Amino acid sequence: MSGKYTATHPQYGYLKSETDKNQWVIDPVAAEVVRRVFRMTLEGYGPCEIATILQADKVPGPSYHLAQNGCGSRKNYDFTDPYRWYGSTVGYILERVEYMGHMVNFKSYKTNFKDKHRKATPTDQRVIFENKHEAIIDPETWKTANRIRQNTKRHRYDSLGEPHPLTGLLYCFDCGSRMHNARGMTSRGKPQDHYYCSKSRNTCCTLHGIHTDVVKELVLETLRKVSACAQENEAEFIRQITETCAERQAVDVKAQRRKLASDEKRRDELDNLIQRVYEDFVAGRISDKRFAVLSAEYEQEQNNLEQAIDKSRAEIDRLDDSTAQAESFLELTRRYRDFSELTAPMLHEFVEKIVVHERAERRVHYTTQQVDIYLNFIRQYMPLETETETKAALTDRQRKRAYQREYHRRRRANGGKPLKPERTPEQIIEDEIARKAHVREYQREWQRNYTRKKREAKAAAAQATAAG
Repeated sequence: MSGKYTATHPQYGYLKSETDKNQWVIDPVAAEVVRRVFRMTLEGYGPCEIATILQADKVPGPSYHLAQNGCGSRKNYDFTDPYRWYGSTVGYILERVEYMGHMVNFKSYKTNFKDKHRKATPTDQRVIFENKHEAIIDPETWKTANRIRQNTKRHRYDSLGEPHPLTGLLYCFDCGSRMHNARGMTSRGKPQDHYYCSKSRNTCCTLHGIHTDVVKELVLETLRKVSACAQENEAEFIRQITETCAERQAVDVKAQRRKLASDEKRRDELDNLIQRVYEDFVAGRISDKRFAVLSAEYEQEQNNLEQAIDKSRAEIDRLDDSTAQAESFLELTRRYRDFSELTAPMLHEFVEKIVVHERAERRVHYTTQQVDIYLNFIRQYMPLETETETKAALTDRQRKRAYQREYHRRRRANGGKPLKPERTPEQIIEDEIARKAHVREYQREWQRNYTRKKREAKAAAAQATAAG
């Protein structure tokens, strides 16, 4: 509790200072490997893939590297494969808050002094001392990497053998489930690359299909416009973020406060219930088995409520600080100047999630579809002039589709019969004259062809008779 290091050896990526044994300093070699692990995570690689790449590049494993420096629990171990990496090792590196410069104590405990096995301490019961040593990874990169890891996803590889960066970010609007990627060749030999709702195959939801290229184009265009607006006038951008988010945040904060008050009230009620159950047990009014079941249920519910309360408080703190979120987004835009191509790190650092609505018309090739893009720190934000341009920009294809929709609506109202165009009397007379002229010209052309063919047949017969 005094803030001193209790570990016998430092975390991989650090060394003990030669002047002060209670201080960690950065190990340049191992720190570069840690940065590479986080960088590859932002690019969309999983822990097992990262471990395979590090092993192929002959990067020494953490245990072997620590043993080479004379520390670690395996410094006297004979390594048969010093370059062996495991996916669990990479996951362990990604979870460590020590790389942000913090020190964590009380990570494990024993039930009593006779116990030979240590148990992991719950995360909320550990003691964290911030800024105790130099950081290897900045907090935003650490949070982004761990947020990517929480999005459990199935990798579908393309011909280049790379995971799709959008997988894990797209969600269905109606059911809220993640969308799966379909990529490859169809049964007709045509390439396909689109996303669909994961619950559409078991008829729990509709398809919500959308092409991957369309999503990439929408995300890239959104990032270009929002980043340009943020960089042109930072003060105005912060003001707009604060104003546009104020009303939405007020509603969200009010809902979170109601949920927090309800959870705290239920938690206090559980304390009273546990006390009454214990009194009934002591008085002999309930059996031992019944007491064990009730107390276990109440304690489990109380633990869940404690987690929900901590989460609600953290969410309220996040929603209250909109100015800090706008400044964090500005710092992110300064790191990216080129938005000509959508890369995996850019996608994961800027985009929180993408919500896809159902198509306006199903079973048609061209139609409209709403896509909500939520950005990190600022959620949904769109400059007013950009929203006006989006509403006014109707392509010729969209106008054609609108005309076709209106035509088919009128045709269904007409019993499915083709619609006759409305014409004036002058147009009817002109069309009739043109029709008769076309019929006469067709009859003349047919008569000329008939006469010519008859003449050719007669000449051919006469020639055959003379030759015979």
